[in-house]
Amino acid sequence: MIFHSHEIDRLNIYISKQFEKGKTLKVEPVTVSRSLSQNAYTWLVFTHIGSETGNTKDDIYQFCLAKFPVHKEIDVNGETCLIPVTLSGMNKEQNSHFIDQFVTFFRSEGYEVPEPEDKKTIDLYNFYKEKGML
Repeated sequence: MIFHSHEIDRLNIYISKQFEKGKTLKVEPVTVSRSLSQNAYTWLVFTHIGSETGNTKDDIYQFCLAKFPVHKEIDVNGETCLIPVTLSGMNKEQNSHFIDQFVTFFRSEGYEVPEPEDKKTIDLYNFYKEKGML
């Protein structure tokens, strides 16, 4: 299994469960020679899920924005308001959280969503790009 730095709680639960079963674990850092940027990965997942569900990548994008809204706080004349943010308006942290939410959701629904660091993901990206879907 691969755990990212923001998944420390999930990692601890996994390790505890393995130790309870009497298993020994070997932990090694994952070194990646290349990976997809957040934006490329996001659109790859939207394209892939769209293809799997019979929707467009833009439909999946809109679905995810509605299901996992990201907001920013603005102040207008002393009145604070939350406004929705689209993908292009998200900062890196917001984008990471957004990606975690939709990837977790689609995996829980039974869809195979590749890890961004996996070479298979690069191959899948190239496949959709060659077909003109990205």
